[in-house]
Amino acid sequence: MQDLKTSIRKNKGNIFYLIITALFFIFAIKKNIIDLNCTINKSSYHFNLLTINSIFAGFLFTGLSIMISVSDKPRIARLNENGYLDKYYNAIYLSMLFHFISIIASVLLLLMVSNNNLILIERISLIFGIVFFIKSIFNLIKLIKKVKES
Repeated sequence: MQDLKTSIRKNKGNIFYLIITALFFIFAIKKNIIDLNCTINKSSYHFNLLTINSIFAGFLFTGLSIMISVSDKPRIARLNENGYLDKYYNAIYLSMLFHFISIIASVLLLLMVSNNNLILIERISLIFGIVFFIKSIFNLIKLIKKVKES
């Protein structure tokens, strides 16, 4: 139970972004900004989303490798040992997860008949992935500043 409380405390920023993005989608659906009855059957659309998601995922892997490479610096190692970098890593992991879901949805839509729920999953996971990608970039900038200071 203590581990769960600690994880929530250390990831409250990630949880906040997750809730805000979910509330945005609920609002957008209620105001018909996002069409739930979307029928996009063009394979080029799904191929383009597949490409975009792959690019984001590639940048996330690069960011993760930068974080791993600076973890040997004394100040960063101390932060990592005490769990302060967990929220940084978890933002990257969440973004990768959402982009991976969108990639799978895009591939399925390219290989089979269009499914409105799958199209919606593809779109929503792309947006969630982008939100956490942006958060990951800001986290990485903070981390690089800490490396420069030490």
